[in-house]
Amino acid sequence: MDERGLRVAVVGAGSHARTTIYPALLAAGYQIQAVVTQTLRTAEAAARHFGARAYDDLDRMLAEVAGDVEAIVLVLPPDGYEAPLTKCIAAGFPVYCEKPVALHAASLRRLESVRAQAGVTVMAGYMKRFAPAYQRARDLVVETAFGGATAYNAYWGMGPGFHNFDVLLRENATHHLDLARFMLGEVKDVAAIAFEPEQASLAMAVLLHFESGAVGTLQINNNSAWDHDNEWISVTGRGPVVLVDNVDTCIYRLPGQGEQRWRPNYTLPALSTSSLMVAGFVGAFNHFAEVVRAGAPCQSDLYSALRTMELAEQVLAAAAPRA
Repeated sequence: MDERGLRVAVVGAGSHARTTIYPALLAAGYQIQAVVTQTLRTAEAAARHFGARAYDDLDRMLAEVAGDVEAIVLVLPPDGYEAPLTKCIAAGFPVYCEKPVALHAASLRRLESVRAQAGVTVMAGYMKRFAPAYQRARDLVVETAFGGATAYNAYWGMGPGFHNFDVLLRENATHHLDLARFMLGEVKDVAAIAFEPEQASLAMAVLLHFESGAVGTLQINNNSAWDHDNEWISVTGRGPVVLVDNVDTCIYRLPGQGEQRWRPNYTLPALSTSSLMVAGFVGAFNHFAEVVRAGAPCQSDLYSALRTMELAEQVLAAAAPRA
């Protein structure tokens, strides 16, 4: 096996790709062999940083890099994945897609059907599953000493920029819903109330009943400030409680004992304390490399992305005004 990083072609070079995905790929040791965008000038500008080839045609790239590339990374607008992903699957490449991969469950069902028939791996970039604090929390929750999860409570406040509930739930707060599934499993019943005191001022309360029997509450809004804590979760067992505060801090509380805290030492200038690692981007790409090269089971596959979007649609339907 090649001990160097996974060799990939990247489709997309927008703001999110440039500021987050390309740096995370490099931090994970990936070798970027080709860049594809709609215009050759944009592809060339991105590709020259990596000594990669530039393309403005996905079909041509897929035909020419077969021997040089092990996988494809797609970083596109949320509604722009279906056609490119279908082509990559048909070409036989494993693919990493930024979440949510599609904005409707129907699109994800079509893509999952195509993927299953081809037998190709597609990973959805729900990177919070690979954030160290969330992974530590999940490890604690499944320990025998935790006694089984009984309740899940979470807050998600992303600030302005998502102008209606449909966009907020499908494009952004899918992270929040995916985390609930990651921590406690599938959801069987949903109730929700939405509040919009003025246009584009959004707040929602969600009640979940998990298949395990556990219950959950979620708060979702676009009113809280970006420059303060945006998210937290807590899971209650039978005595113990585990919390993750603002992505980076895992807190464990056991009856009769002092609480335990894990948090990066941000004065240490290392990859382990960078936002790319703390938020889970590097961990997600490390996992994808293991899936592609070692055949590890994918912990955030396309079917899971479908289940998360189905949950988003359940919440939207539950919160819709009744006639």
